Amino acid sequence: MTVEFYDLAQRLAAEKAGKPVLRVAQALFTLTPAAVFVEAHTTEKGAVRATLAPPVGAPTTVTGGAILPALARAGAQMDPTQPPAQLVMADGATLAVLASVARTHHKDADPSVRAASAVIGWWVDRAGYPGTNAVISLLAHSRQRFITGAPPEAERHAAHWRSALAVTGLRQWAQRVGAGVPLDALTPIREDDAYTFTAACKRFDKGYSWTAPEPPPVAAMGLRARCDTADLWEAALLSDRLWRHRAVHTGHVTGGEVVATTKATFTVRCRRLDARLRSGSDVLGWSGGLDSYDRSTHFYGDVHEATAHKGALLLTVARVAAEQRPSTGQWVSLMPAPPNPRTVSMGRSKYRRLQFRADSWIASGKTPGLRRRDVPLDVLCAAAETE
Repeated sequence: MTVEFYDLAQRLAAEKAGKPVLRVAQALFTLTPAAVFVEAHTTEKGAVRATLAPPVGAPTTVTGGAILPALARAGAQMDPTQPPAQLVMADGATLAVLASVARTHHKDADPSVRAASAVIGWWVDRAGYPGTNAVISLLAHSRQRFITGAPPEAERHAAHWRSALAVTGLRQWAQRVGAGVPLDALTPIREDDAYTFTAACKRFDKGYSWTAPEPPPVAAMGLRARCDTADLWEAALLSDRLWRHRAVHTGHVTGGEVVATTKATFTVRCRRLDARLRSGSDVLGWSGGLDSYDRSTHFYGDVHEATAHKGALLLTVARVAAEQRPSTGQWVSLMPAPPNPRTVSMGRSKYRRLQFRADSWIASGKTPGLRRRDVPLDVLCAAAETE
């Protein structure tokens, strides 16, 4: 079965039940005490209108330049000693409207307005990081966590989810989508939220504007951080019970019986040939089926060899501690090993040092010149045409 048929089966189940069904069992975000619920749009006459609901108190509707002071009163402040304001919105259109207002008033004479503009700038940046807890798009989270019996096109609209989940305001919608046990694997991304907010506060105190183009080294670091976060997000989803079942049909999770062992390796016979694990892949495994993930001891290793034999995929796994190595006849589940947050942090620190060095061509803005060197004879022979 392909993942398209799996999704169709879930969609049919939702239609039969008459309500959305879960695709992800655990919560992908948590509402913080500093959450600000915002709905913003541009009217037919070109005016910007926003409705803000602060953590405590009644919602207010403001227009134009009054939006930033209202956000400041709701807690959008560049204060590193306080938790950062969390933006909860229906979809990305709200953030686009806020960003346009923030760019217009980023040099306002009122310090609180400038601070609110900078907070929006930080929201704009964090919105590009999957799994962030700083900016919550309820439409995106609804589509990630649930599936309905309606056509896929309908699920692209916020009105559909308000109806399907039987919710009215943003707060009720967020509580519905964010209910349940949080996914602990997203903790490194939450920590990065806090780190980047502190860094943004320091830049704001020094007078830097978030609207100015980023220096090349800063932009390069942002790209590296987004790539790291995307890897963490994908790995975090695989730690969820329901998403893990779906991942079997995308080839990210596989399993089978151990059919051979040696002093250093063991071989798993997988029934499906579409597994994405290949020679050299780092893997996380455990003894038992998919639902044994939380009850079993995990082991780490890498795929030493991947071959097809008699309609089955044989994965030979190496570099697993002897005491954790499964024995012949056991069922083993395998999936890509998640990134090590410590390794990710160390790699990012090393990358930062390289980018900001005086001899870095990115920092200096000078395109590196061509350098020629001798090519080994065996490389030349391998590249030569043969008859």
